[in-house]
Amino acid sequence: CSVSCGRGQKHRSVYCLTKEGRHVEEENCKHLAKPNMQKKCRGGRCPKWKAGDWGQCSVSCGRGVQRRSVQCHSGAPKAAEEAECDPASRPAPQRDCHLPACPTHRWAAGEWQACTKTCGEASRFREVFCVDENKQLQSSGYCEASERPPEVESCGLPPCEYIWITGEWSECSVTCGKGYRQRLVSCSEIYTGKDHYEYGYQNMVNCPGTQPPNIQPCYLGECPISASWRVGNWGSCSVTCGVGVMHRSVQCLTNDDQVSSLCHVDLKPEERRTCHNIHDCDLPRSCKDVKNLEGVTEDGEYFLQVKGKTLKVYCSGMQTDSPKEYVTLVNGDAENFSEVYGYRLHNPTECPYNGSRREDCQCRKDYTAAGFSTFSKGRFSIDLYGTGLSLMGTAKWLSQGNYAVSEIQKSPDGTKVVGRCGGYCGKCTPSSGTGLDIQVLCEQPMEMRDG
Repeated sequence: CSVSCGRGQKHRSVYCLTKEGRHVEEENCKHLAKPNMQKKCRGGRCPKWKAGDWGQCSVSCGRGVQRRSVQCHSGAPKAAEEAECDPASRPAPQRDCHLPACPTHRWAAGEWQACTKTCGEASRFREVFCVDENKQLQSSGYCEASERPPEVESCGLPPCEYIWITGEWSECSVTCGKGYRQRLVSCSEIYTGKDHYEYGYQNMVNCPGTQPPNIQPCYLGECPISASWRVGNWGSCSVTCGVGVMHRSVQCLTNDDQVSSLCHVDLKPEERRTCHNIHDCDLPRSCKDVKNLEGVTEDGEYFLQVKGKTLKVYCSGMQTDSPKEYVTLVNGDAENFSEVYGYRLHNPTECPYNGSRREDCQCRKDYTAAGFSTFSKGRFSIDLYGTGLSLMGTAKWLSQGNYAVSEIQKSPDGTKVVGRCGGYCGKCTPSSGTGLDIQVLCEQPMEMRDG
């Protein structure tokens, strides 16, 4: 073929021969059709330039460059030498690209300020502002929010020293016999970030060694012989459904558990009382059911079936279409309260003491330092005993404020919670926000809201 690639021609010689095979003039063969002396042919595929896709622009704004790969390819799978392709027809490997103009505003940051402490957890701050191309302050809206530098960072300081702080022992809890006295014990972080030591209440696990005792027994001599009424537990209701009677034992015993006749008869507790056994009865499940099924329109306490358990619930607004349901707290205000002290107690270990609730304790209005006596800034009590409800195990309180500390104690069954919160401008609040999650005892959880 006349070419090594592409389309070409093949050539051959054509002669006029005698029968004996001798060459003679073509005139002797003119009566015959002369065979073709050439024909078309095709060589292999010619190498040619092959260009890839254009890449991304080299800049994110303004004028940049796009690039692509350009190679010489033959018919074979692998690339050919570039010299095999026509350089004049080689495609351009790059081109200009034009994106929207670059912004003229950027973020600028000031110097980091000194850390607020010399040990423990602390942060440092700096100013971050938006400037134009002339470094003039502009509104933050002109700068890209996602590219804003941080304004605060951790200082990464070494840990502080922790010590135990103890208050004075209170008086004995009894006037005779065996009792106990108590004191406040807290763990404090010490640091010398200023001209003097400062204290901040910390988690008990931070302090070294064993926590000093906060309760110790006391004995004030034998008490004179006296007697009091002792009661046993109420027995079962006499009926399985409806109104019945239940009994309990009532005895007059001395302080060493001997039967006595010294007790005042008029103060003898009741030995029997009426009971409402409705476990096997068909009960409504809401106050709305009480209204609709039983035609009741009077506010009051009714038995409801809640989460498979019978509870006594106060139904309010029975004259409306949507009565509200409340839980009656058996122990009332005596065990269900929240108190906030606006002043600092002179000596919280002596007044009030032993859990008493008093308003005549000496106090002063100063919070110049986070001292130990500021611990009792407030306290609360929740008692769900007898309601058939308890707080869920996930119910917690969060300490907030400077050097805030809280002491929360919850009974194993979740029916009783008492707490004290304080510190320098400190407080504690439920982690759930506006309400506390409660549950039917031994049943699925429900929720208790304010009111």
